[in-house]
Amino acid sequence: AGSFGSIQDEYERSLEKKKIINANRPVKRARSREQLAESAVRWGGLPYSYRRAHDQENRNSRNTSIWVTFYDSWGDGYSGEGYLIDGAGETVASFPGSNWGSEISYGPYDLADGVYSITVEDGSYASETTWEVEVDGTWEVLASGGVPTTTYFVVGEGELPQADLSFTDLWYDFDTDAISVEITNTGDEDAGEFYVMYYLLYDTDASCNNYNYDDYSWVEGLGAGESIVAVSSSGIAAYMGGYGEYTFGAMADWGCDINESDEDNNTITEMFHMLDGIEWNIYRQDGDNEFSMIGSVDSDPEYTDFQVTGGTEYCYFVTELENDNDTESGSSNHACATPAAGTIIVDPYPIEFNDVLAGLGAQGPSTDITISNGSADDDLVISSVSITGDDTDHFQLTDDNSYPVTLSTSTESIALSVRFAPQTTGYWAASLYIDAGTQVFSVPLSGRGYLPAPAGLSAIGSDAQVDLDWSLPVQGDVVTSPFFVTEIPFTAEGSTEGFNNDYDGYTGSGTGCPYGGST
Repeated sequence: AGSFGSIQDEYERSLEKKKIINANRPVKRARSREQLAESAVRWGGLPYSYRRAHDQENRNSRNTSIWVTFYDSWGDGYSGEGYLIDGAGETVASFPGSNWGSEISYGPYDLADGVYSITVEDGSYASETTWEVEVDGTWEVLASGGVPTTTYFVVGEGELPQADLSFTDLWYDFDTDAISVEITNTGDEDAGEFYVMYYLLYDTDASCNNYNYDDYSWVEGLGAGESIVAVSSSGIAAYMGGYGEYTFGAMADWGCDINESDEDNNTITEMFHMLDGIEWNIYRQDGDNEFSMIGSVDSDPEYTDFQVTGGTEYCYFVTELENDNDTESGSSNHACATPAAGTIIVDPYPIEFNDVLAGLGAQGPSTDITISNGSADDDLVISSVSITGDDTDHFQLTDDNSYPVTLSTSTESIALSVRFAPQTTGYWAASLYIDAGTQVFSVPLSGRGYLPAPAGLSAIGSDAQVDLDWSLPVQGDVVTSPFFVTEIPFTAEGSTEGFNNDYDGYTGSGTGCPYGGST
């Protein structure tokens, strides 16, 4: 890729160089067959072809006779090998590289109607050398160009192979901060060198040699049926003024140098969000506490912290994560704010549950919650209460209130409860979200689900081995109405009605547990 906006000077310099080369080329003059043959013999061309053609003075061929002439502006020939190849891929003639001076002609070659190509290999000082294929007698130019090259031309009737460049994709790469495009040659001829232009601040422009581009790439060639990915310069985000939603475009073969079967499919335009896939971590500090991560977001650079208390100052910073390896950037600047106290009062705040055995479901611990109006002057109209967050499946809300509910004085309140019912082990967090129209309030909910650890592990060593043994965790079966022991001593009352008479250790009256039906 090139630096932004630098290609035009380079392209104009290349045009000026071509003018100088052409100005130094020998002036072509009308030549007879004999003069061309003399040139071929003098410079080591193909005199045998000349002799063979002229030994058949009375031939009656409908073939077209052509000459191939090379020019060198410096006058020292060209080192690259050249070939005349027919449509079947067979070599009709070879043009050896050598110091043949300023000009050399090969021919004549009698060619039947069809497609042919001139192929010239790469050599030193290639920019000095050009070539032409001409019809004998009329000197009509069938093909011409520079070197190295593979150029097709038609003798008589035939369909000329052509390249066809088109885009299959355009995207913004976050890791390189650059625009990438995929280009495919769907034609039946190889495409030579060409420019790919990128349109960022400008609209996509399909006109040849236009000035309305922002950056470019140089492609050294693309074979028939092949694809290639070209990449712009890096620094796109800063060039555009930051992340956001943009429309980017690209054009292949900016100089219109490639002969294509379709010249109307050389551009692509895509609109996309430059933030898709980017992830940020949000860190918060309150009071004298250390900064700690409170959440993460992707694609949209915004976050709302509901887990705050009115009148308390909170400070924040943000980091960015790389997509491939989760490497975290340095911190952004720090920003602080103090939320208004508001009129929603929730008790308790926050709600933190003790560790709970996973899988209890509706038998998990529950916390009663009171929501009241903190203002003596204004009504508080609560429109809804819900549990939000990624881990909502592990919390259950019990709320018999019919919304909206208006709390007119500071003495009025509503009651509800939240149960922690972890389905699996792990630390789970959510929020109790209270929507009062002009204000909202969020209460943090958290707890850990666990499974009891195995107990009684023993190890006994013997010959060349150690035997381990342990006991299953003591859990018991939840049959009905389980309860939690909240303090010692503890008293509870219940019934064994409906229980089976299979209590461990019961051997009869006076010991163990009573059988079903007792109280």
